[in-house]
Amino acid sequence: MVFLRAGASGLFLCAALLGACAAATESTGTASQEVIGEFTDLTKAELDWPENLGRPLTAADITVVKGYDGKTPEEVAKIIRANFTGTFDRSYEAFFRQRTLDVHKQWTLVISNAFAKDFPAAKFVETVASEGTKVFIVGTPRGDIFLVTSNPDEGEQWYLAKGNSFEPLAVAGGFKPFTPPIARAELRIHPPGIRIEYPAWEWKPLGHPTEIEEINP
Repeated sequence: MVFLRAGASGLFLCAALLGACAAATESTGTASQEVIGEFTDLTKAELDWPENLGRPLTAADITVVKGYDGKTPEEVAKIIRANFTGTFDRSYEAFFRQRTLDVHKQWTLVISNAFAKDFPAAKFVETVASEGTKVFIVGTPRGDIFLVTSNPDEGEQWYLAKGNSFEPLAVAGGFKPFTPPIARAELRIHPPGIRIEYPAWEWKPLGHPTEIEEINP
């Protein structure tokens, strides 16, 4: 078992996983990224991976045993499901549980990379985390993971986690994700720290069963 520490080799493994994320979509939603509570250090996270594979590790090799708040992925999945405030069609239960587990893994690995010394993602976070700017990593049910910066003078700036860094998204247009945040982490860069919350959320498409239309040639 390996306990996660910033700078460990296991922090550099999210690229393959994030490559599967769907392209981001703009909307006009507005939601504060404020996170309540105290910052904690990075020692609660626990990742496990096999030794001596004979090849470079990939994200698929990693198991998130516990996230940065010390909760297991299954605990987080239950919390996120309980935080849904709208109508949730039961036909989505199994699908959404797996989606939540996948998002939690992606989100955790992106957080890891944001703290990994000399890694491109961490260097990028350093450049955008100017004095007075808050930095967040946000996970959505769609599967997209975002870096969000918030500054009283500049408002929010959104970046899509992509490969081993972040891609700016329609900054001038006031980008917001198509789906609401289901997991949010505020990062403290110096000294390294984190605080996490799973906000209440709603997404109307989950209130209707999947419809399959057959088209006859």
